[in-house]
Amino acid sequence: VDPASLEEDRITGIPEEIIQQEYYCSFSISNEGSYFGQQMAEAETQGRIRTATYDPRHPVHTAWDFGVNDSTAIWFVQTDGRTIWAIDFFDKGNNKGLPEFAQLLQQKGYVYGTHLAPHDVMKREFGTGDQIMQAAYDLGIHFTVVPRTDKKAQHQAGHFLIPRMVFDPISCERGILGLKGYEREWDRAAKVFSNTPKHNWASHIADAFMTLACGVDLIRETTRHDAYTIGNFDPRQYNTYAKQADFDPRRLSDGQGHSPMHEGDGGMES
Repeated sequence: VDPASLEEDRITGIPEEIIQQEYYCSFSISNEGSYFGQQMAEAETQGRIRTATYDPRHPVHTAWDFGVNDSTAIWFVQTDGRTIWAIDFFDKGNNKGLPEFAQLLQQKGYVYGTHLAPHDVMKREFGTGDQIMQAAYDLGIHFTVVPRTDKKAQHQAGHFLIPRMVFDPISCERGILGLKGYEREWDRAAKVFSNTPKHNWASHIADAFMTLACGVDLIRETTRHDAYTIGNFDPRQYNTYAKQADFDPRRLSDGQGHSPMHEGDGGMES
């Protein structure tokens, strides 16, 4: 690090966060240019970054952003109509196809409700020649398409949604960091943050979250009989399973509803 260059940047008004990032590769300080930094700081202060475990009484809804050469990001959430619990997150799918994501959903073992997808699900392909929407449907993933909006509207929707959210700090750790790290480009010539989002590791994380924010009203009132999994559990036979007070489809060992005792899961917190 050249101390003279560093001091010159400080004198000319470059924010300390940009200096820390460019000279020291540090992203730990408060991010003035972050789109959701303030809202996430408030979530932490208000105790909304806390344990949010899967509650088998409610379906799990997902929100996606598809990457072809980049990661695909998926948020897994549950809601009672007011609070939204982010119980899980995934974004390590570089160059993976839909069959791998269908397998991922199956391995999670959740009972699913609505799968929210951005508008480009209708046209983008994974190299198979199939439309993502149709290919996903063939694999049992029935997407609800979120209408296209501009970035300003997406950011605003994200600002409104975060105060309703509870984030699990373990399962959603990278998602939380991504929302904090989603930021504006820094214009070194004008010495201001531009209105253009910076494309970095956090972009797909934030885009998937904005799919949720813009599509939250599309999450249907999913009953236990409407919900579904990609696996052994058959929601149409829920009355059979429901005789077990401890029923959790993730623990399902066969197709008959026989599962081990469900322990240590306090469900969603309010």
